[in-house]
Amino acid sequence: AEVLLDPKTSPLLTSPVWIAIGTAANELAVGAVLVVWLLALAPTRSAVLPLAAPKPLALVGSLLVVFGLVPLSDLAGRIVDAIVQSDVTATRVITEAAKRAGPGELALLLFCVAVLPAIVEEAMFRGVITATFARRSFVVGLVVPSVLFGIFHIEPTQVAGTIVLGIGFGLVRLYTGSLVPCALVHGVYNAAVVLAVRHADVSEDRPFSPVPLLVGAIVVALGIWLLRPDSPRTQLGRGAV
Repeated sequence: AEVLLDPKTSPLLTSPVWIAIGTAANELAVGAVLVVWLLALAPTRSAVLPLAAPKPLALVGSLLVVFGLVPLSDLAGRIVDAIVQSDVTATRVITEAAKRAGPGELALLLFCVAVLPAIVEEAMFRGVITATFARRSFVVGLVVPSVLFGIFHIEPTQVAGTIVLGIGFGLVRLYTGSLVPCALVHGVYNAAVVLAVRHADVSEDRPFSPVPLLVGAIVVALGIWLLRPDSPRTQLGRGAV
């Protein structure tokens, strides 16, 4: 029992296989809730799960918006980490798993950490939940699902960073009117994180610099500029749930 509870030795927090299994179980549970919700409410599928193919420029804009928010997401997580001072954070767990993983374990980790969340979480938060709140206003449809998306991740530093990234995914959803670019970018981002911490020395103690934030803001602005031709107001589902 002590081994399982010790964050330095517990396989639940250090083993790539167990971390992948735990993530998959969590995502499948969310997927089950989503299925029950859809069966019970029987909404119009195109309203809550719009799957239109994105335009090439919109896909580029989607990537720019989300990846441009990474420095701000990282800063939010670091601020919360400085406050809570936890020995176990999502970043440290994923870093440990990615560095320990063999080729097969890495493939399993990428599937469970990148592919499954991209499908399940986008269907839930940018699908059903966004369709529900976006009927009130663009801002409500952007902010509320993003906050819920962050809270869903539980671990404080990840909650803070994920709320910021949720804003990016929400902008993509509202501007393109489709879950496809959201899921694609979500999967690419999560996979990039796993590969980055596996092959690079990503230190959480590096000094703060405003330069990445400035560059990120420019990248986000360019991404929104590419997304804006699709009017957000015409993309929102009506009477979704």
